[in-house]
Amino acid sequence: MSAGCPPEPIELADVCLAFPSPAGSHPILKNICFRAPDRSLTAVLGATGAGKTTLLRIIAGLTLPQSGQVRVLGKDLCQASAGQRLRLRRDEVAYLSDFCPLLPELSALDNIKLPLRMQRLDRRRADEVTEQVVRELGIQDYLMRRPFEISMGQRRLVGVARSLVCDRPLLVLDEPTTSLDTAHRDLVIRTLVDQCRKHGKTIVFTTHHLPDAASADYAIIMRDGEIASHLELTADCDTNLDNIWHSFTQASRVSAADKH
Repeated sequence: MSAGCPPEPIELADVCLAFPSPAGSHPILKNICFRAPDRSLTAVLGATGAGKTTLLRIIAGLTLPQSGQVRVLGKDLCQASAGQRLRLRRDEVAYLSDFCPLLPELSALDNIKLPLRMQRLDRRRADEVTEQVVRELGIQDYLMRRPFEISMGQRRLVGVARSLVCDRPLLVLDEPTTSLDTAHRDLVIRTLVDQCRKHGKTIVFTTHHLPDAASADYAIIMRDGEIASHLELTADCDTNLDNIWHSFTQASRVSAADKH
């Protein structure tokens, strides 16, 4: 980062993480270097086991690397205490887990409103914010149902809505479009783009679905714990998709060749 320039919302340098295994240390992330500019939308792609979820957990302060630097919204997470990282997630980062946990005893609506109640937001304002997000995602029909009464895709949309109502400057979303049909998948991506363009959010999300990434500003292709490609995308979604597909298939071929 140049002197006098404001920090990027996300700055990772030489991040490494390995887990112990019977055969010895198993690397999960290898020398990850990554920056996300302010108000940008970044898609992270890769096969299962490529390290996507671990990368997002590090950005959200849920997992610490064994080496390297992690700065999020100007804060050095490697030097921060557990309490400081918790406050970061409470006040500045909205994190959506791949498992999208919802409280089973609460309705979909109450699950969406939960972070607003924790923030003690005025009830009228909380209702307004929730109504707007619910309308954008088209989930009005099952708000009073509990999680076990709705489909996996509907639960995913409730989780996305809960992340959006928080109004945090940084959204870290693990597979926000999984289990969704094409119409709802496209709706979620359009909503994320609007959050960046109209509301000034910075968003990083993972996906297995390459077309999801075509509307992003940047696409990161991960392979075996490394960043194989880091693409700056354009306004032409068709061109973006071609470039993403080329980089993704190339990374897949290299990974397959390494295993043989």
